[in-house]
Amino acid sequence: SDIVYLKVRNMKELKKLKTALIMILFGNGFYLLHTYFLQTQSSSFSQFSQGILLGLSVGSNIVGIILLIISIRKIQEDKNV
Repeated sequence: SDIVYLKVRNMKELKKLKTALIMILFGNGFYLLHTYFLQTQSSSFSQFSQGILLGLSVGSNIVGIILLIISIRKIQEDKNV
């Protein structure tokens, strides 16, 4: 029973780990788009887009890193049990 519970919990943590890595990749993609818009004209829409993309980049990277840390910590706790 405990072994099955740990395997199910481990699978959930691996899904969270995959989600965290995807969030970090999206964050880097948003930052690349931000730098692309940085090179274009300085119109109001361009500045707005730069701000939105930079905010999405930072936000998704922070969420991804937090999920990554939590998932790794829980997986290590399960190995110690």
